[in-house]
Amino acid sequence: MILSYVCSHNPIFADPLIGLFFSSTAFTEHGFLILGVEISKTQKGNRFLGQELRFHQKLGWEEALFSGEAIWADEKGWELAPNSCQVRANTDFSKKRGIVRRFDCEHLRFQIQKNVRGTTISSSLFGTFSDLSFPHFLPETAGEPIAISIPVLTDHGEEDGIWGFHLNGIGKSNPVQVWNPTTLKWDAFRGFDRPKVKGEYGIYKWRRTFSD
Repeated sequence: MILSYVCSHNPIFADPLIGLFFSSTAFTEHGFLILGVEISKTQKGNRFLGQELRFHQKLGWEEALFSGEAIWADEKGWELAPNSCQVRANTDFSKKRGIVRRFDCEHLRFQIQKNVRGTTISSSLFGTFSDLSFPHFLPETAGEPIAISIPVLTDHGEEDGIWGFHLNGIGKSNPVQVWNPTTLKWDAFRGFDRPKVKGEYGIYKWRRTFSD
């Protein structure tokens, strides 16, 4: 078991969780957002990379990227202390998102904790939502090419939009595995699954390349 409980009202993390968290889809007035947070071990300590994909019906696609130190808070969870923050944007999902601004964010802090609602982060990166749920945790996946697939409207109709971590070099290749949220294991990839419920998405892993 990755998570354990002191009692039903005071859940804690048994050990530091190293890997990748994905949030549930959070709907806004004009779109939605999805947050992913990767925590990894390095020679300089634990680090985090947070990526928040935001869609606005009129403005298009925006991606916030926060990175910095991940501090293990004595079984209470992670405290994330960013030292680099930027925003990229494009109206077209399929095109590269260019940097539109960088800003000072060293004063910000985020907490990933276990509570009666499950695993949550204290807020989304821009504070749009508080206590955002992290229903998906993929252990020991830091540095791996992993992404979610969401339906995206294009000039050719609805297509699979791929967004995630360390995707440089995958080109148009297919994933090799798909995450099974029931067994909490990776299954062989047999094709992209279209979500049956609005806001759901699949999680996929590609074979790592030297350019990741």
